Amino acid sequence: MKKSDRSELKKSSKTLTPKGSPSTAGSSTFRPVSLNNAGEPMTRTRSVSTSAKDTALSRSASSSFNCMDCLSALEPATEPGKLVIGEDYVTLASKPIFDGANGIIFKGSDAKGTVVVVIKTVKFQKTQTSETYRALVLREFDNLRKCTASKLVVDVLDVARSQDSEELSLIIPYYLHGDLLDHLCTFRAKKVEVSLNLRDATFKQMVKAVDFLHRHDIAHRDIKPENFLIDSKGMLKLNDFGYSVDLTKTVEHASLNEISCGTTSFKAPELFRYEREQNEGKELDLLKINFKALDIWALGVVYFQVFLMFVPWSSSNTVSDDKNRTMEKYIQKYPESEKHLVALVDKLNDRSFSDPLNPALSHFKKLHYNARGHILRALHPDPEKRCTTGSLLESKWLTEVYAQTRDLIDLLPK
Repeated sequence: MKKSDRSELKKSSKTLTPKGSPSTAGSSTFRPVSLNNAGEPMTRTRSVSTSAKDTALSRSASSSFNCMDCLSALEPATEPGKLVIGEDYVTLASKPIFDGANGIIFKGSDAKGTVVVVIKTVKFQKTQTSETYRALVLREFDNLRKCTASKLVVDVLDVARSQDSEELSLIIPYYLHGDLLDHLCTFRAKKVEVSLNLRDATFKQMVKAVDFLHRHDIAHRDIKPENFLIDSKGMLKLNDFGYSVDLTKTVEHASLNEISCGTTSFKAPELFRYEREQNEGKELDLLKINFKALDIWALGVVYFQVFLMFVPWSSSNTVSDDKNRTMEKYIQKYPESEKHLVALVDKLNDRSFSDPLNPALSHFKKLHYNARGHILRALHPDPEKRCTTGSLLESKWLTEVYAQTRDLIDLLPK
């Protein structure tokens, strides 16, 4: 899919909603269709003229790419960057899978040709010092290595250096099935029936992945469907730790790049406030920022995309966007207490309920009825009052959800 099309798909809140109410039991057809700015149905296109397996590797961000679980047990280098591209790892084609402003991605293998990998070279920016560049790459590598015990996080094999430059490359296994957004778009385009249970079970995997990170003091900061790869068994693998922060090293890690990072439609509202304060020359206290809450907000938005194939708003920015009335009203009218939230959920369960003064609620009505309250809690405007991954996983909603991981890839058209 073209980068511009993928961006529109993620940001657009103009959609054709599915026929039938998602609050009913059983399965329904995954039919929401995103519209472009002209109001025309959007289709997913490919931007790299290579094999179907390789085109699945192209991402809207240079650090998002796909891999395949043909990985053997390779030992990482004693020192990150000790191995060399062209000697220890080689590219399998002269043409990259993806070439963006921040990185370039090649399909590759180890020198013996026994393992297929993805070689993600992080581009050295003119504004960076050698020390900052190396720290950024090694931060991503270290945070990934810290999470390798989880089956829901992508493996990272090594950091290798270029032969003729300071640039470093992350070596990642190659997954055949692409990312979750690829699947969601295919289901939509082919009108594949996806059960409500499978949609919720898919989201549950995503919550479990983020929960593992949070329990190990890692905040991801760029949670979205295309950052979840899919292995041969249909299990999701959280990828792209380029913005991740080790919360035991908050000041050291978070100061390496902008605080207000991530993908706009998944960014929490407080990030735009932090951005304004930085632009005004104010110094932020990084230790007071709730980085885990940023991931929780993103998960709340992600659920809309998994369940309905659109996001509820293009941005949560009310700081510099005074025309963002939908988000402004959502924040102003957010329930004052848990009691008020429960009362609102009861109203949402009433098919005749509508609130023209809070248009975002019309999207919440389309969610699975068991999910509405929990997603509202995830999307609390106050980061300190948002729910946690733990409370989501302990909820009656997600504890009762189960599906075979293969069910996801078995739905793909043969």
